[in-house]
Amino acid sequence: MIKTPERDSSWMFLLGACLILVLLGVRILSPFLCALLAAASVALLLAPVYRSWAARAPEHSTAVAAALTGLVSLLVAVPLFLGGWTILREAAEAYPAARAWLEDVSQPGAPAWAPPPRWAGVFDVARSRVSALKMDPREIVLANLDQVSSWAGMFARTLVKDAVFVFLNLAVFIASLFLFLRDGPRMVRRAAGLIPLPEEKKEHLLSRVRDVLSAVVNGVFVVALLQGALAWAGLALFRVPFAVLLGALCVVLSPIPFVGSALVWVPVALAMLLSGAAA
Repeated sequence: MIKTPERDSSWMFLLGACLILVLLGVRILSPFLCALLAAASVALLLAPVYRSWAARAPEHSTAVAAALTGLVSLLVAVPLFLGGWTILREAAEAYPAARAWLEDVSQPGAPAWAPPPRWAGVFDVARSRVSALKMDPREIVLANLDQVSSWAGMFARTLVKDAVFVFLNLAVFIASLFLFLRDGPRMVRRAAGLIPLPEEKKEHLLSRVRDVLSAVVNGVFVVALLQGALAWAGLALFRVPFAVLLGALCVVLSPIPFVGSALVWVPVALAMLLSGAAA
């Protein structure tokens, strides 16, 4: 086939129009990308359950998808609002409590705090090292507490101001989860049909992508949630203040390589040991 300039111009125009449509679609959906990604991740986790239930009642596959979506919505919405309110309340209480404790300890007439005898040597070495570095732990802690407090206040104001946006994201999550559960395989097949590869290579590519996505979802998000839940349970068991807030921090910090949630529970454990609470 002989290519003419007019034909090349037509292809360039169509390609440019497709790119513009893709960019506009991304721009329109950008406020809801988190909800869409969360729905896709949950649908990927629930895909085996949906296939098993739908195989028993093929004529009621839509009802099965709706039932799973409703169950997940309850399991997500209720902890989201209750846990979010508790986290904001504890974040608001943690800053003044920590600041008041530091100020009480730093007062000249305050009784000197002494660690348990078995930790006295370690504490003396650490205090000498800090003094040699000319660091003021109180100022460092207060500066970080100020940052955390300002972040929590800004997050609370944003959450209240954008309550409608939060509900819209929840609605997008629910609707997307239902569609991904019911029509996910069909969407994948249609997208795979656009790939210019032989069928066996398409299947191999889709299988690898599916395995990678499952590993990421199970290895990052699920593990982060489990670590946060276990951290909250352990902290609540030992009656550590602000256990829900610390558990939420474990979820956020869990994906960090090598350290992860240890950035939260190790300082808490050291504080309990030094104060004698875990003796």
